[in-house]
Amino acid sequence: VQAVVQGYNATLMTYGMTGSGKTHTLEGYIYDGAAKVDVGATPKERLGLAPRAVELLFAEVAQAATASPADNLAVSVSFLQIYKEQAYHLLTVGAAAGGAGGAGGASDGSRRRPAGAGLRMRWTRQAGFYLEGLSEHPVADADEVMALFHRGVAAKVMATHALNRASSRSHALLTVTVERTHTVAGADGYDSRVVSRLSLVD
Repeated sequence: VQAVVQGYNATLMTYGMTGSGKTHTLEGYIYDGAAKVDVGATPKERLGLAPRAVELLFAEVAQAATASPADNLAVSVSFLQIYKEQAYHLLTVGAAAGGAGGAGGASDGSRRRPAGAGLRMRWTRQAGFYLEGLSEHPVADADEVMALFHRGVAAKVMATHALNRASSRSHALLTVTVERTHTVAGADGYDSRVVSRLSLVD
């Protein structure tokens, strides 16, 4: 996490069989009997790696801004779910509605299909591979990131089964992007821009 603010990309990924604790390790949230996340009921000491990593990241951003006042640091967030080999945006209005028991809802409270159309993967020489239509949301602090994270978690496709009542049967990817711009003044002045990303994968 500290290296991300210095310009390096970093990935934290949980891996294991269904029911082994991947989502619990990353999120730490309590899920009720209907596979719905209950953020408010989750004590702080139980929070998983994602909330802790985001909090540390913004502490590092604040420290870097103090140490290098000439630098401008901007942070943004995207959140997606890969379900049946198709990527879906978790932060659109439609996704939030599906997560609240809308189009993707089932009678037991689980959500067995995503809301909205899947995202198309594209490639350009400048950007490399990217998902068309995946928006990035500017954020000012850890609370704003976690508000978006909670919204996306509530929109994930969920389906109960024998091994795990709150299984997503998919992968979720939260990406926090840090863009650092350094301006060199003078007649020959220029802007130096470094973009790095912290990826949290469930």
